[in-house]
Amino acid sequence: LVAERQARVVVAERAALLAAFDRLAAAGPGAVLLHARPGGLTLVRNREREDLAARYDGPDVYVALDPAYAADALRAAVGPDVVVEIADALAHVVVRSADDGTATTLLMPVRLD
Repeated sequence: LVAERQARVVVAERAALLAAFDRLAAAGPGAVLLHARPGGLTLVRNREREDLAARYDGPDVYVALDPAYAADALRAAVGPDVVVEIADALAHVVVRSADDGTATTLLMPVRLD
């Protein structure tokens, strides 16, 4: 049996996170590296970087996502904030509305080139 890793829960402003993914999607092909750290999120693609405030107090965690799929997940969410659950770099990421979780999307991580 493989032990399941506990997901790290990040709460971020949906509009700000969506705008960051949209800006990075315009930076060219490739995945976006999402780095959750205490007090914030950092998104990196190619040489572009976006730092956002977020509610998170766990250890640093990283996952690479396709920016178009991540943006679609954020557009589907409801309310001003979203919850992003990250277990590790190889497990699916859950994006859900922070209000009552009515809109939930699963994203698979991608490899960094």
